[in-house]
Amino acid sequence: AGVNLGPASEDSATFDAERSWNYEVGMKSSWLDDRLAVNLALFHNPVDNFQVLQFDLTGNSFTDNANVSITGLELEARATPVTGFDIIAGLGRIDAEFTSFTNSFTGDDAEGNNLQFAPDVTYNLALQYRSPQGIFGRLELQGLGTTFFDDANTLQQDPYAIVNARLGYEFDN
Repeated sequence: AGVNLGPASEDSATFDAERSWNYEVGMKSSWLDDRLAVNLALFHNPVDNFQVLQFDLTGNSFTDNANVSITGLELEARATPVTGFDIIAGLGRIDAEFTSFTNSFTGDDAEGNNLQFAPDVTYNLALQYRSPQGIFGRLELQGLGTTFFDDANTLQQDPYAIVNARLGYEFDN
C-alpha cells in the first residue's frame, strides 16, 4: 500500500497493497551426462489490487489498483554438443490481462486488455564457446512480442528482435 503525491482527488490519494496467489508446475531435466537440459514451467497468478502506473493530463504519475490475471509458460533448453560449446534457447508465452479495471481519468473499462509492459512472447537463442585457453565468443538473438504501454492498449510496440555478439579473453581472475 502507499500514498500518491499530489492526488487529483481523495479517491486517488492512496493505493492498496497487491495480493496474489502464485500457482506453478514445472519440470527440470538433465540428460546425456548433463549435456542436455530442458526446463518447463506453467504458471497462473491472479493478482488483486495490482498496482498500475497511471498519468494524469499534466503528466504527473500516480498508482491505481486493478485486478489482473497472468497465465503463461516458459521453456528453456541448453545443449553442450562438445566441451566448451553451448547452445541455449528459451521461449516464454504469457497472457497478462486486466480482469477488472476502470481508468480513473478516462473512465474507460480495460477489462480484457493486456497489461502494460508485458510482452506476449519472449524468446532467445544463443551459441557460446569458451576455450580452455580463455578465448570466448557468444552470438545471441533476443526477441519480444507485442508490448502495450497503456491500459487502453492504444500505445504499443510491435515485435522486434536484437542480435548481440561478444568476443573476448577471460583471465584466471
